[in-house]
Amino acid sequence: MRTLLAPETMDKMRRFLGSQSLTIRDFHILDDICSAAMPRQFLVERGARLARDFPELQPFSEHDAATTIDSLTQKGIVEEVNSSALARIEQVLAEDKDVVGPTEGLPCIGTLDFTPLGAECWLRMEREVFDWTEDNSCVGGMMFVDMRHIQLFGTDWPTATDNLFSVCSTLGWIRITGGEAIGPWRERWWRRLSHGWRIDVETVPGKEIQTSRKSRGLQEK
Repeated sequence: MRTLLAPETMDKMRRFLGSQSLTIRDFHILDDICSAAMPRQFLVERGARLARDFPELQPFSEHDAATTIDSLTQKGIVEEVNSSALARIEQVLAEDKDVVGPTEGLPCIGTLDFTPLGAECWLRMEREVFDWTEDNSCVGGMMFVDMRHIQLFGTDWPTATDNLFSVCSTLGWIRITGGEAIGPWRERWWRRLSHGWRIDVETVPGKEIQTSRKSRGLQEK
């Protein structure tokens, strides 16, 4: 859950959630799913653990997290990704031609993710509660082209370069082979951005990347 929210922002959030028949507990779970689609049990454990730092959520046990997830599922906000859901997402992406991404890949079958209704609700909340726009956001992403090449993305140049630190800390020396402003791209399947930056990175010989889209892990081979 987001920290250090100003009182006026908390008031705006409560009003928005109320208009959608949602609660602060719902927001806590949705905020986790916003970061990544994840398996149910992992989300239950993570939700309960992170809630300890927020008095307004207490008490919030793993049972409470599971109940909240069930409620969001019944409301059509969250779903467990299956082959039908994945096909629907792929169709959306196929119809949106000439768009890069999603840089975070597709959600894995069996994970919990937003439904189209849930994604629409979340994006609307970002705009109306947190005054989110592309110009004031710091959305970044990373795509693995092959075992030696990575593409880093960001809504602006500083955000795109932020990922360089994580790549360097894991792989050591790398070489930047290109960088340019780009048009539409997606970080997650449900977040479409109209513009951004891409940095092309190549590892030095002998430092191939061992990774998978499922884990998004980055390891030296």
